[in-house]
Amino acid sequence: MKTFYPDDPNLSDRDKELVERSLYLMGVIRKLMKTFADNSKCKRLLYINKFETKLEEDVDNASCASHLYTIIGIAYEQITHDIRFDNCRDDYIIAMNSL
Repeated sequence: MKTFYPDDPNLSDRDKELVERSLYLMGVIRKLMKTFADNSKCKRLLYINKFETKLEEDVDNASCASHLYTIIGIAYEQITHDIRFDNCRDDYIIAMNSL
């Protein structure tokens, strides 16, 4: 597991930029999850737990700054897709897991 910080002196300028973008996107993802997916009326706790666990595992396994940015970018695309098509509901997750 490698930890990435934008102020790390061992990173190139491009890597620092990627880490900063990754951290920004991670904040956007968390805000999206809190705003749209974590709604107690809609019962979306399964989605939150599954998505956060997978994202944390992937981020922990990132080998370099560009890999980290790619992982976070894919996660952002996934959550926006799931919100757009309402795939965050617990009943949807349970139905898909039973296939």
